[in-house]
Amino acid sequence: MSEKARIVRTITDLGYAPITAIDEDGKPTYGPIKWLPHHRAGGRSYDAQPAGSSGGIWADGREVYAYEDNQGYNDTVTTVGVTDDVEEDWYGHTVNEDGSVEEYADGAEYPQFALVIIEDTTDGVGKTTIFYYSHIMQRSAQSGATSEGNGLNPQFPQHSIAHRPRLDCMCVKREIPSKTKITTIPEPTRATPHVSIAEATASVAVGSTVALTVDSVYPAGATITWTSGTTSKATVSADGVVTGVAAGTSVITATITVGGTTYTDTCNVTVTSS
Repeated sequence: MSEKARIVRTITDLGYAPITAIDEDGKPTYGPIKWLPHHRAGGRSYDAQPAGSSGGIWADGREVYAYEDNQGYNDTVTTVGVTDDVEEDWYGHTVNEDGSVEEYADGAEYPQFALVIIEDTTDGVGKTTIFYYSHIMQRSAQSGATSEGNGLNPQFPQHSIAHRPRLDCMCVKREIPSKTKITTIPEPTRATPHVSIAEATASVAVGSTVALTVDSVYPAGATITWTSGTTSKATVSADGVVTGVAAGTSVITATITVGGTTYTDTCNVTVTSS
């Protein structure tokens, strides 16, 4: 670790990863990170202000408990320009093949993404900040001006972005002491215990089997217990393989226990006669 003071000098890279899906536990799935080209839409500045409220409880003339309703940050990001990717992935605008951009007042939800800001520091280590769950708060203002004489009077777009807590673990952001471009969004180290079955429904014939799969579990080493709600219709093995017993339905449950609390997910299985 460098003994020099880590003072931020400048933004070196600005990128984002679109959120392609959010499961029922609130866990997002991130697409590849897209880095904004420096000469077209590079980051000039950002100003992330805390969102939420704080308070405390006083007793005997002193504060004995302090708390905060952390709602993430409200950020103003200034870029050199706006690319087609930003139009689509941040604002949800339609970009046509001829390069034209169309904005519709159809009440559509803003896309969600993770924002990544890399900054150089005086100690040479750098800092990478990842905001896990972000979306535009309002449309970017449109502005223009006539240059005075032969001078340059650039107008830079400002983007109002909300950085909110992830629903699965309430993590807002992560800071990494590095200025190397990351290729994927790292998962928070403290996640909410959960187990998720990939299949919401399944079908199996009498005498046949179907394997259910767990697509997400935290903690990673948690023991999963499988049970069948109606064993006269279907049974399930210790590794999630369902066997059809008789025509009908059964709810198959995957369970983990963490700190004395159980967490479950279910799959509705239909057993057919053939």
